[in-house]
Amino acid sequence: MLLTCAIVLSGYFSVYPQETKEAISFLDRQVRDKLCNALTKEEAIIAMSIVAPEVTQYSQVRDELETGMLKIMYVQKGWGNFSIGPFQMKPRFAEILEAGKKSLFTNSQKTEREKRNDRIQRLSCLDGQIAYLLLFIETVRIKTADIRFNTDEEKLVYWATLYNGGLHLSKEQVKTYLAVKQFPRYGTKFNYAEVCLEFYRYFKLEYSL
Repeated sequence: MLLTCAIVLSGYFSVYPQETKEAISFLDRQVRDKLCNALTKEEAIIAMSIVAPEVTQYSQVRDELETGMLKIMYVQKGWGNFSIGPFQMKPRFAEILEAGKKSLFTNSQKTEREKRNDRIQRLSCLDGQIAYLLLFIETVRIKTADIRFNTDEEKLVYWATLYNGGLHLSKEQVKTYLAVKQFPRYGTKFNYAEVCLEFYRYFKLEYSL
């Protein structure tokens, strides 16, 4: 399948210069090496670019204030439609990824509540989020194996849309989603994949890949 899109540099870096600078610094210091140790250099850049927009809007203080009670409700009741951490991952997102890798997470001796608590603990730390990001890359690599991407940028755009819009999206839904501008939650809106592409091009030049 040829994925066609008309994404260009959108100016996200210009609109959110400080947030962008801080996100790049965070990813470079705390995430890049861990991804490079587990992925090819190209896929590591793709993975960083996919989560970079979320990092620009992340505030640890706000995250803790907004998600404290939601985490408790998820553990107790299983209500998991909220985002956690610098990569803004939802418990439901983690559940979907885990379903494809049951051997990594299954413990028959634990109750569902205990499993949800374990999941929240993983999502609440950076290493856990990186582990889920790696699992996401593995999952979308398999999911899109039948798609012929002409360039790595096309692949990035498609994978980023699945990250932001949901792994359930069909090929046609991905195309439709590329016209949607709803990121970030507040302020000037952009298409999520557009922002990822801007980061991708920056990282490619920065790391000379």
